[in-house]
Amino acid sequence: MKRQMSTPLCRKLRHHRSYKFCALALSAAFLLGACGQSVQGNVGMSAAGTEEAQAAESGSTEQTNAASRSGTAEGERLAEAFFSERDYRTEYDASSAVKISFEGSSAGSSDEKAAVVSGSTVTITDEGCYILSGNLTDGQLIIDAEKSDKIQLVLNGVTLYSESSAAIYVKQADKVFLTTAEGTENTLSNGGSYTAIDENAIDAVIFSKDDLTLNGEGKLTIRAEAGHGIVSKDSLAVTSGAYEITAAEDGMSGKDGVGIAGGMIEISAGDDGIHSDGAVYLIGGTIDITESEEGIEGATIDVLDGEVSIVSRDDGMNATNGTSRTVQENAAAPGQGARPSAPPTGGGDFAGRPSDSAENEQDRRPPQNGEAPPERGGSPGMGGQGQQPFSEAEEGVYISISGGTIRIAASGDGIDSNGDLYVSGGEVYISGPENDGNGSLDYNGEGIISGGVLGAAGSSGMAQRFSEDSPQRSLLIETGENPAGTELTLYDSTGRELLRWTAEKAYSCVIVSLPSLTEGESYTLKSGDSEKTIVLDGSASTR
Repeated sequence: MKRQMSTPLCRKLRHHRSYKFCALALSAAFLLGACGQSVQGNVGMSAAGTEEAQAAESGSTEQTNAASRSGTAEGERLAEAFFSERDYRTEYDASSAVKISFEGSSAGSSDEKAAVVSGSTVTITDEGCYILSGNLTDGQLIIDAEKSDKIQLVLNGVTLYSESSAAIYVKQADKVFLTTAEGTENTLSNGGSYTAIDENAIDAVIFSKDDLTLNGEGKLTIRAEAGHGIVSKDSLAVTSGAYEITAAEDGMSGKDGVGIAGGMIEISAGDDGIHSDGAVYLIGGTIDITESEEGIEGATIDVLDGEVSIVSRDDGMNATNGTSRTVQENAAAPGQGARPSAPPTGGGDFAGRPSDSAENEQDRRPPQNGEAPPERGGSPGMGGQGQQPFSEAEEGVYISISGGTIRIAASGDGIDSNGDLYVSGGEVYISGPENDGNGSLDYNGEGIISGGVLGAAGSSGMAQRFSEDSPQRSLLIETGENPAGTELTLYDSTGRELLRWTAEKAYSCVIVSLPSLTEGESYTLKSGDSEKTIVLDGSASTR
């Protein structure tokens, strides 16, 4: 189903302003502008019309085969299927909605049958739309409806605080849509502890046992003194709205899957910024993870579009079948345990659209072990020292980047896939790591690049380049030690600037790939005041 994508509320990140791409003016039809200007849109597509890219693609069956392995088309199909048409709808009928108001430690409801008030706790029991307003000093909103009920909560300038539990707890529903009203500011927070109120281990400011969608035209601030910001034990989708999340543990987590199609999201997390045991789909919006242990973690990660900025104490992006965190025995926190075999679906609307049928379930499920992306295999191309991977590739695990702009400053691996890594478009800039125990790129299966722009500056001890059978050429250059803040510029043999960005961490090794790199040509990397020239030999060169 075709649907209009939501527009991000803000298209500029506050960090990493120094990245610039100098486009190649080799074809009048693809004249992109002067050096020093930022690329607009998909770089891989824009550069595809250049003479170099055409020469590289001409008659290349190897490129065609590698592209089919990349899983980009499959990732796009699955990402689109993750969202329902209802996920994008932010409108509501205020005249027929139930009004819930809060004042101090008390609450009121315009329909006491649908929204039952008991002291400072409000329990929603029926399908429909509910508008929340006012200030609750210590209490909770609970949704405990029929399993088939779809509920829309409209946050209309509301502040909810729960000293010892979730501010909003979805105990049962089919799906909940959390909508911020236009122009409003809303705040949900927890006091730093979670006391069990039933058999469920509630440990987030918003805790949902069922599918949860966030959208709207207002702002939502979430503060989790303990636990997580947002948790869905099924799928979590974001299509619009502005969000500022501060959490002691994960910023946002969807056990079966997380999908972001729009909005502006800022996360400061003590653990993962965004976490899923299943699939993570990024197809739009602005994501700024200013602090995290790992920025984004999932069994599969597909980036199709959007702006992503990550600062991490460990990996920037991590694809794994399990979890990298320390798991406590019998803990029920989100994101722990093996990847579920059941697929996430984003279906459902108030009219009862049959989007979760058995047929759609089969069509929408994320790649299962050994299935997708198809025809994967081959030996990985390792770094300059030709080292072998320390562990085997996990089946069905991958990171695929086909669009968008990604900026990572990582103390661990920049991009780490326990399976495969595929880059077919977009722009990727990685700073770090500074220690030799990690690398800017780390994958256990194959690493294929067939499009897009990548610039990475990190340590040399574990440096890993893309696989040798990658259709797009790449360079791995050892530069010697350089401090954080050093500007890097790549030139071709005529002195034309191809790529320029600034490393945010100290580095001794640089990886560069872009569509115009041509076998047999020489390139010069200027790193601060020093320069190194290298001739591209084969699909990748190391120096």
